[in-house]
Amino acid sequence: MEILNMAIDLSGVGTKYEIDTPDGKVAVVFLDTGKIQLYILEKSCGKPCCVTLTAEEARRVASVLSGSILEREEEGMELSLPGLAELRIAVHTYTVPKRLSGKSIGELGIRSKTGATVIAVLKKEKTIISPSPETVLEPGDKVVVIGEKHQIENFEKFLRD
Repeated sequence: MEILNMAIDLSGVGTKYEIDTPDGKVAVVFLDTGKIQLYILEKSCGKPCCVTLTAEEARRVASVLSGSILEREEEGMELSLPGLAELRIAVHTYTVPKRLSGKSIGELGIRSKTGATVIAVLKKEKTIISPSPETVLEPGDKVVVIGEKHQIENFEKFLRD
């Protein structure tokens, strides 16, 4: 199976991704409206089948195909677990800005100020999983943060302020 790595910009409509398989072609179109269209064209058919899905419906299809739902974003992902569609967990990675360096996770009060939780710190020499509140952040460290969407947004604001 050949996956075309290039997204096709459908100006004013959305972005299209195509996958060629030995049996035909699959295309996924992310519409600017937030809907997702799934096209399947079997080699033996002259016309593709099309289904238009909401984002939630697309995540459920992904769940069926992969066993879990994973929505990638630029700096993180959103995860829903099968059977718990109402539970949306966001996991993001951020680089520690200089103004926060030299301070511990507890001293910064990340969880109490944002609701988000630091689940890992990636330092140049090591990775710390489940860091303690005493873990000191340094410039260039990467922190992996987990929380609900609004908690991640609060964390991003905390980084900017």
